[in-house]
Amino acid sequence: CVAHGSTGAGNDQVRFDLTFQILAPNIEIITPTRDMTLTREYEINYLKEHGYKIAVATSTNYEKVMHNFDVTGVQGRFHQVVTGDMIARSKPAPDIYLRAAELLGVDPTECMALEDSPNGIRSGTAAGMYTVMIPDMIPATEELLSIASAKVDTLLDIMPILDEIGLK
Repeated sequence: CVAHGSTGAGNDQVRFDLTFQILAPNIEIITPTRDMTLTREYEINYLKEHGYKIAVATSTNYEKVMHNFDVTGVQGRFHQVVTGDMIARSKPAPDIYLRAAELLGVDPTECMALEDSPNGIRSGTAAGMYTVMIPDMIPATEELLSIASAKVDTLLDIMPILDEIGLK
């Protein structure tokens, strides 16, 4: 599965930070600050066609997430959505990723978390997921690179990793 998390940080554009987790066959990928339309549609379609479940794990509250989904046209495209107001502890605690995996019905070790934030990387790693850093506004540091399972430059770069590690 693939899950993507979001910190809700950043500029005034409608955006979701890369905190997607790959939970069994799930993937969430939304990043309007990059060439979002083509990348998002390609990623979501690719993941669904290949049997991945997709979950969004974001610290943002449910109401704002649903608004952003409506604005970006991705409402109903994910198997599960877990928001910050649905859990007791925020990132870097693993709670949001563990809940996403639970809702998807997969073991966290069979999931990939796609993250761009330091706390998201810590959260995905603490949940036992294969955590991929996709730097956006915050550059990769030695500390983050040492705890992330991998680092890629774009969302499209996760496809070969999925094939390589065989999360299905």
